[in-house]
Amino acid sequence: RRLNYFSSAVQLRPLLLLLLLLATEVELCKSSGRKKITRKKAKSAVDCATAEKYLCGSVASIHDADSLRVRTDGDLTTSTTRIRLAQIDAPELDQEFGADALSALVRRLPVGSRVCVVSPGLDRYGRVLGFVCHGNSDINRWLVAGGLA
Repeated sequence: RRLNYFSSAVQLRPLLLLLLLLATEVELCKSSGRKKITRKKAKSAVDCATAEKYLCGSVASIHDADSLRVRTDGDLTTSTTRIRLAQIDAPELDQEFGADALSALVRRLPVGSRVCVVSPGLDRYGRVLGFVCHGNSDINRWLVAGGLA
């Protein structure tokens, strides 16, 4: 009987560890003040003229057509915030049309351009998900409308 109890406890150990990790993740999300995005909460576009902004600043760099770095207003350091454009998927640089999509975005948002970001939360990698606004233009929507994402 004792052997049965021990083997049952060993089988439950991975499940208990998973539950503990999940509870820790939930607490970390609550305590950090940041929220993770879910598909149910996601929007497909924003009204840049009226939406509440998460951060505003200038474009520091553009990695590809769906991710960039923004230097926030008043930040005199070299730190930047990574932004992953929400609800779009542009081709990677090594994929067909990836370089074209990047070039179009760089022309539309050259380094130093003023942008504001409306954010529903973070992605699973901790990046800020965002709808990037340049003036009253929703850049995410512009990329999709132009066939670039």
